Amino acid sequence: MPEPPTLVLLHGMLGSPAMWEPTIGALPRGARTTTLTLPFHGLMPWGESLSGFDEAVAAIAERLPRGPLVVAGYSLGGRLALALAAARSDLRAVIAIGAGLGIEDTSARAERQRWEGSMAALARARGMEALVEAWEALPLFASQRALPAPVFALQRATRLAHRPEVVARAFEVLGSGAMPLLEPRLRDSRAELVLVAGSLDERYRAANEHAAASLGCHRVVVSGAGHNVALEAPATLARLVAPHLDLAPRAGFSSGEQAS
Repeated sequence: MPEPPTLVLLHGMLGSPAMWEPTIGALPRGARTTTLTLPFHGLMPWGESLSGFDEAVAAIAERLPRGPLVVAGYSLGGRLALALAAARSDLRAVIAIGAGLGIEDTSARAERQRWEGSMAALARARGMEALVEAWEALPLFASQRALPAPVFALQRATRLAHRPEVVARAFEVLGSGAMPLLEPRLRDSRAELVLVAGSLDERYRAANEHAAASLGCHRVVVSGAGHNVALEAPATLARLVAPHLDLAPRAGFSSGEQAS
């Protein structure tokens, strides 16, 4: 019998592996999972010498477990998961949640780099509280204001528990403005790609529609969820992931499938 794959879970910017606990708890019994803390994150961050996005991807790849793998990532973690799919031929599937493939327009990329530079400067000058306040005010996270107060408070505590001078490097090295275009690289990927977005996340719903048409991969829209599907609909996400772990029957995906 073939060895079942291990699910590797990558958190988002200012996040931590703890964000995946509800999703892991909703997976079928027998699921093999592992989480990684991304570079520049946490109270004991690693990778401070990393100077480029591809270098960070290579460093993460070295930390992946052996054997068949499925990688799921949210936002920054989703972009890194897609980059791993482009860099490695041994991933069975990548499930990217609220993650783009890169910024093609030169002026838009420059504008994004300026904004990410301003966030890094804010972290260094005023610390994590000011950075988190600015981060949580982004329209991208508007749907999270409807979360139960304890859930929102726990997420805020997670965001605050970073070292500002180090997490600033995450914006500079791992931000969308620093990431190369992944779409051309992914055309030769052997991994099954699944692009997930919440129905309330208009930005990434549209991005996934374009990417799925271009790459011929699957996209799934999770009803009632915003940008962070893992936080807002963990049970639904677990049902989407389980078939890739050989723990549930494979249901065929259709482009733009709604999940609830």
